[in-house]
Amino acid sequence: MSPLLNIVVACLAWLVSEATAAQAPVAWTPPGFPGWTTARHHFSFSGITFDLDYRNWGYGSQIETLIDCTNNQFYCLSSPTFSVVVPRYCADLRAGSWSLGNVHTELVLRQVGPLPIHGGASGTTLYLGSPDGPHRLFVYDPNLGLSGIYWDPHNEIDFMAMARERRLEAWLRDRNNAEIRQRVYFPRTSFADVGACR
Repeated sequence: MSPLLNIVVACLAWLVSEATAAQAPVAWTPPGFPGWTTARHHFSFSGITFDLDYRNWGYGSQIETLIDCTNNQFYCLSSPTFSVVVPRYCADLRAGSWSLGNVHTELVLRQVGPLPIHGGASGTTLYLGSPDGPHRLFVYDPNLGLSGIYWDPHNEIDFMAMARERRLEAWLRDRNNAEIRQRVYFPRTSFADVGACR
C-alpha cells in the first residue's frame, strides 16, 4: 500500500471514530418495555424539557443532570429538583406511594370528574408529590401519564404542607389563586403520552 493511501485510510478511520464518539448516549430501557414515551426520549412541560438521551433537564439557563431510573415495574426520573416514580401498571396505582432507590413519590390528592369527551383523559387526576421536593407537584392521568407540573422555583409554595393540612384541593380550585397557579403550573406541551400506565 502506498504511503498516500495509508494516510487516506488512517484519516477515514479517524473520522469514523470521531463521528461514533460524538453520538448522543442512548437512555437505557429494559428489554420488551417501552420507556416514558413511545416516540421520543425527550418531552416538555411549557419550557421545562426532559432529555433522556442527553441525561439532563433544562429550563432557560438552568440545566441539571437527570437519571432515567425506569425498570420493568416503574417509570422513574431522578434529579436534585425533579424526581418521580410511578407504576407502569394501573393496578399498582392503588398503593398510593412508591419508591425506587432514593426516589419516593406519594399520591397526595385524587380528583375524579366526568369523563372528558375529547383528549383521551380518564377523568381521574392524581397529584403526586414527595417530602424530598415539597415545592413541586406532578399532575398525572392514568390514560395520559404526566400531564403537568406545579413547580415553584423560588421554594415559597410548599405543596406537601398544603396536602398534609388538607388545603391543596381548595388552593387548586380557588379563583383568587389563579394568577399564582398560572405562574407555577407547567402543562405538558409535547404530544406523546409520558408514563401512562397500562
